[in-house]
Amino acid sequence: MTSANLCRSFRRPGQTHVQVRKEHPVVGCLKAGIVYTATRSEPGGGWTILAMSRLVSVDRKPTLIEPKDVLNETHDIMVLNIDGTESPGRFDCYESGLIVLTMKDVRYWTKGGDAFSALCKIRVDMELDGRIPLVNGANRNAHVSGMAIQCAHGYRVYLNAPSEEHLVADTFATDHLTDPVFVAEQPGARLSETW
Repeated sequence: MTSANLCRSFRRPGQTHVQVRKEHPVVGCLKAGIVYTATRSEPGGGWTILAMSRLVSVDRKPTLIEPKDVLNETHDIMVLNIDGTESPGRFDCYESGLIVLTMKDVRYWTKGGDAFSALCKIRVDMELDGRIPLVNGANRNAHVSGMAIQCAHGYRVYLNAPSEEHLVADTFATDHLTDPVFVAEQPGARLSETW
């Protein structure tokens, strides 16, 4: 039995959508936003194509910056893209707890909690686009303690493994960037159950 997943955008490397539809007319009949499984029980037999899952839109809520909200600090950074390139971005941290990462094509933001947890939430949203902010708080061994949150509200992180001597750095700075990772790869990430 042979099986494969496909969608309306299916094509081989270097192949255009027109070429695929000419070679496999069924691809042009597939609905947008649906992932199908094509199964053939014997070589040379016909394919059975079944819809397996529906793609959903990513909810991109507009950033709500109140007119009276005071900007506390700004950090110009670079963002690592899924294709290995880097793009500029800027973190704006507001008095209300709103933290916004603005890039040329999108804004990522969250409000409430400590700054390190907010960075983790923003990073989870960025991961959908295959992006990682190149800041100290995204390092593999970046973590905070309860005391660090109480004293610095998550704006300072420890950068060494818990068994080593701690190096303290600004969460949104880039001066000690060594090994930026996705949130799931960061043992010290503070993920809230409410996300």
